[in-house]
Amino acid sequence: MAENDALTPQTEREKLLESFMEAAARASGTRLNKVLVVISSPEMVEGLVSLAARLCRPGDIVVALKIVLVAPSALLSDAQRQAKLARRFRDLMQLAVKQGERSGVKVETVLHVAYDIASGIVESVNNRSDARLLLLGWSGPARHSHPGVDICKKVMRDAQCDVTVFLDRGLTDSRRVLVPVGGGPHARLGLRLAADLVKDKAAELVVLRVMNEKVTDITSEQAIVEELIRNEMGKRSNDLTVLPRVTRSESVVEGILDETKLGYDLLVIGASEEGLLRHWLFGSIPAAIASRTPCSMLLVRKYESSPVLWIQRVFRHILGSRPRIKRDSKK
Repeated sequence: MAENDALTPQTEREKLLESFMEAAARASGTRLNKVLVVISSPEMVEGLVSLAARLCRPGDIVVALKIVLVAPSALLSDAQRQAKLARRFRDLMQLAVKQGERSGVKVETVLHVAYDIASGIVESVNNRSDARLLLLGWSGPARHSHPGVDICKKVMRDAQCDVTVFLDRGLTDSRRVLVPVGGGPHARLGLRLAADLVKDKAAELVVLRVMNEKVTDITSEQAIVEELIRNEMGKRSNDLTVLPRVTRSESVVEGILDETKLGYDLLVIGASEEGLLRHWLFGSIPAAIASRTPCSMLLVRKYESSPVLWIQRVFRHILGSRPRIKRDSKK
């Protein structure tokens, strides 16, 4: 989340564009109902599968994905057969299924061998037409040199579905969830996913907008947040306790951190736009927040396919080329 982008309100053009894209998606009839979870060890299963279950919508199914790394000299077909016979992998898959039962969701399992972990995840996701969301685990900034960092970066760049990266600090419930928002697609997706986590009025979803200290018209900024909530959540907001909040701070990072000190179970935060993604996910902003916030954190990246991006560019060109009415200042 770049500081100059994180707080930009959604323009009328963006609203029109998004409405068009949603209509196109409905017209395609595509059913995306699988939430994929990458599990690498028994220790990860409970937290990731439980979170995936909370993110499920009616009709969704969780897919527990285990990538088995094999040597470059290995024949993949042989390695795949051997992996399915390995007891430790069968036990891991069964553990995911049992955790799904405890969480109230159906869990399917997929064991996939690959020469590279990130490539194996991307291949597994992109070969499916039903993947709605991919959930990865992240160990946090204290281990920034860990290979898992590069894996997450590559997957977020190449996976053809929405991607979330979960930093688990012992999340057991989501009674208070904080979502910093602006006008970007990643933050808006974060708001929708947060609404999936906060399922009743007994919990609180705080939608935060951090403004520069020079901004004085807080009422207008509050109205922007309220409009964003209506646009993204619609009637769902009537069934939840959603609290719009505007605060002033020297920086986005400090504003978010100050808010987290008030006590939250989870921080849901969107990635920055396009080319800045690599700096956002594992750069100074998330590192500063992740290393100092006491709560668990969910990083969100919305996927936009090449055709969608092309259509967006066309629409932006069309909408941006509307003739302006020149007004006579003398009248």
